[in-house]
Amino acid sequence: MHQLGNMAYVTGDLEEARRFYQESLKIDEELGDKQGTAITLAQSSLLEKKAGNLDKAREQIEQAQKIFSELDIPQTVQTPIYYERLEKKGR
Repeated sequence: MHQLGNMAYVTGDLEEARRFYQESLKIDEELGDKQGTAITLAQSSLLEKKAGNLDKAREQIEQAQKIFSELDIPQTVQTPIYYERLEKKGR
């Protein structure tokens, strides 16, 4: 579901991407896949930024960062990149 969300995102279908990301989050949570949850939250934050929902985007990236930190996994170092993307104007 996450990858389908990515495909929809890059083709500009934000509503479809949002739907796939939400389904991915639901599956990740049901499976207890915290890393998958964090990755999807981080990607979804970029979608929300692109859609102009900056508060939601920040909330999602903060949730992702918290999970990455709890898991002490390498993706933790990637989260600042998402923050940087959220702050950039344009896209």
